[in-house]
Amino acid sequence: MCATLGLEHLANDERFAVNQQRYVNRHVLWPLLEEAFLAKPAQAWVSELLAAEIPAAVVNSLDESLSDPQVLHRSMVLELQDGTEGSVRVAGNPIKFRGEPERSNKFPPPLGADNIDILTRVLKLDPKDTERVAKSGALGPDGKTRVLAALGKQ
Repeated sequence: MCATLGLEHLANDERFAVNQQRYVNRHVLWPLLEEAFLAKPAQAWVSELLAAEIPAAVVNSLDESLSDPQVLHRSMVLELQDGTEGSVRVAGNPIKFRGEPERSNKFPPPLGADNIDILTRVLKLDPKDTERVAKSGALGPDGKTRVLAALGKQ
């Protein structure tokens, strides 16, 4: 790597001879390496390092990662439509099973659209309590406090 970076003199420097010494002297070594790496774009270094049989790869930005052909091929970025003109990009499920269809995904409901369903199905409130909570206005921004108050549990 020293030869590829044009830093041949570092290969014989006792401060960097073994990993433990490189770590102890990292405050000296890292700026030297950073300066050398800044001389060319990352992809140019990757090509040269790989040609010298040194494992290397570019660290992608988030945008680059999410538009990588393999990421797109594996449905790791999904675009969900809201049924009108809106859409949102979300992460897909990373777990894939051969021969199993992927689960379908749908746009999330608008804020509060499934409140009654959550109260009855998930929280198991009976219809009378659900109605009381809804009428109390508890399903607004400070909902938790209001739900407890509507149920007389505050």
